[in-house]
Amino acid sequence: MSRLTNEQLTDWALPYSTRNKGDCAGVTKLLLDVGFGNYVGDPPTERRKKAVRIPLREKTSHTSVLLRWAHTGEEVIVDATIQQFGGERRVFVGSYDEWVACLKALTHVDHVEPVDADYGFMYDVLDTLDTLDKDDLRRSTGGTSSEAHRAETLNKKGCCNCTLL
Repeated sequence: MSRLTNEQLTDWALPYSTRNKGDCAGVTKLLLDVGFGNYVGDPPTERRKKAVRIPLREKTSHTSVLLRWAHTGEEVIVDATIQQFGGERRVFVGSYDEWVACLKALTHVDHVEPVDADYGFMYDVLDTLDTLDKDDLRRSTGGTSSEAHRAETLNKKGCCNCTLL
């Protein structure tokens, strides 16, 4: 049997389609889990989120679903929130390169930056940073680390000449 057709994938994603800006993360999460119903054809063997950043337009990434069929190696992007950028198409189904070209045309930009969506959505990144000990994070701006700052503060308060590890 062959993979689900682009028409079937469009029909599958259409109920979740929205033109509201910022809905791409929620819709993508839904499409990662929703079943394929009674469509004739092989469902994908893998689903994962795929993200890009559109420079000068968005502060965060735009996401969609990447479907992959292991037996053929075929990959298809399904973007049910493409209409937020304009145009008539409510659901995009096609290759990654076609998706990027469509986003460039709709947003009138020269390039779209790929984002490693396997790490997680932007909110996942922020949640991860919140769980880390912020004192353990280093600044890349050349500033001193929090440990060095604490050691300097202790030395100013007349602490013994011990070394903080």
